[in-house]
Amino acid sequence: MKRLIYLTMFLMSGIWFGACRSVRQVPIESRTDSIYIETLIPVVNPADSAAIRALFECDENGRVVLRWLDVANTKNVQAQLTIDSLGNVIAKMKVPQDTVYIPSKKITVKEYVEVPVEVEKKLTRWQAMKVELGGWAFGIIIGFLLFIVGWLLYKRLKR
Repeated sequence: MKRLIYLTMFLMSGIWFGACRSVRQVPIESRTDSIYIETLIPVVNPADSAAIRALFECDENGRVVLRWLDVANTKNVQAQLTIDSLGNVIAKMKVPQDTVYIPSKKITVKEYVEVPVEVEKKLTRWQAMKVELGGWAFGIIIGFLLFIVGWLLYKRLKR
């Protein structure tokens, strides 16, 4: 009978120590994503200007004559001066578009930090059956079966 009690205690201690496990922490990946976006940035050219100085005189025939001409302008201005037959000065200025678009790369960085998450181990068949039937009820059934098996062995050994 002592053997049966020791065997029962051994099996029950195996169930007690093997059924519960500690909670593990499983780390989630950490990663960093960089996104490159190419955009056009408008850059405005500075204002352009032109300075024109000229000296007109009349000759002996009464016609207007240009003695000297001084034109100072920036690189984006195209100045064109003409004098018509009546002595009128016509100035034409051509200024191209003053906005230039320069390509630029914009970098967006998204960082995902590693966060540990508590995860329990998946239940085995034995543990799932224990949960379904109830721990105490299942323990009583196993104890009753062990008692019957021990009782039958004891009867058989006594004969």
